[in-house]
Amino acid sequence: MYYDSGDAALFLLIYAVAAIIVCCIFGVVTKKINESKGYYGGFAWGFWLGIIGIIIVSCKPAARSGYSTPQNIPTGYSDESGNPLAYSNGGWKCEFCDRANPGHKMLCDCGRSKNESNQKKAKLRAEGTKQGKTVQEIQLEGAKRMYEDGIITEEEYEAKKKAIQKEMKPKEEKSSKSVTERQLENVKKMLDDGLITQEEYEVKRRIILGI
Repeated sequence: MYYDSGDAALFLLIYAVAAIIVCCIFGVVTKKINESKGYYGGFAWGFWLGIIGIIIVSCKPAARSGYSTPQNIPTGYSDESGNPLAYSNGGWKCEFCDRANPGHKMLCDCGRSKNESNQKKAKLRAEGTKQGKTVQEIQLEGAKRMYEDGIITEEEYEAKKKAIQKEMKPKEEKSSKSVTERQLENVKKMLDDGLITQEEYEVKRRIILGI
């Protein structure tokens, strides 16, 4: 039987494209599984190993932070600004339990993801902008409501209050500023943190200034 070289080349091209698509699908699956367990990335596992890669990441234990809460980070483990090292290099604080998490960890020990935490932070800032309050002031009110409703103990409430008030200290000198100035600062902070785009920032700024 005679095979045309052009048909063979076409067949190889189709086969190669199909193989790459399948590898990418495996890569996306392993990345999702890996990140759901609190690890960063994982695409290469599925792309190069296929089913074996999925099995490997599925068997990995859930990642846990080396520090339970920011208050438990040992002295000397802070950067030059006094922030826990877990917040440095892309690290983040869980807005649900106040744990400090390193940058590679996508899932907090409390079960909330980094994305959920960022969404809550953005919601708090948006509420603060409307009410002329800072995120910390809203967090204090929320902690007090949780204590009054019996959701947390008095010790947990005092610990949360102390941690929130510690974050508020550098901002005490700004208390003489007007509501408009504080709203502008909150919106600018949202832009700097990447929670809103430049266009959204400009819209919010015009609304606050009444332009």
